Amino acid sequence: HGGTPLHHAARDAIADVLRLLLHAGSHVDKVDKNGRTPLYWAFHERKRENAEVLLHFGARLERIQWNPSLPALPQWAYSIETRRNECQSSCWA
Repeated sequence: HGGTPLHHAARDAIADVLRLLLHAGSHVDKVDKNGRTPLYWAFHERKRENAEVLLHFGARLERIQWNPSLPALPQWAYSIETRRNECQSSCWA
């Protein structure tokens, strides 16, 4: 798919590999050659734990390139992003 190690991990690996790559400095919203983010691949492959890790590390839902093969985004994903954004605005004010 032409992605980074983080793209491949989001699609194929366990969440601990994602955490390792993100702590090592991988860009959470980097797009692959098709314009897809690691979060896209986590949702595409229905890897909830991977999607949760990416969201906690700052992945943004609006960066997902939508297409018919992607399942509808679940409410829990929006809840994580909302809580993260609320904390960023209040925790760092």
